[in-house]
Amino acid sequence: MTDLGRLYSSFLTPSNSEITELKIGLEGQFSRRQFSVLTRERQSRFSDDRDRRYII
Repeated sequence: MTDLGRLYSSFLTPSNSEITELKIGLEGQFSRRQFSVLTRERQSRFSDDRDRRYII
C-alpha cells in the first residue's frame, strides 16, 4: 500500500463503508484531487473537524 493509502486509511472509520469500499476498489490509489474531495466529504460530516486540514 502506498503512503497515501496508509494515511487515508488511518482516519477512516468502519462506519464510513462507502468510502471504505471506494478505497478498496481503487486499491488504495488516490490522486490528490480525489483525496481532497473525499476528505472534504468526511469533514462535512463532523462539525468539530471543519477547521482541520489534511496536507499531503
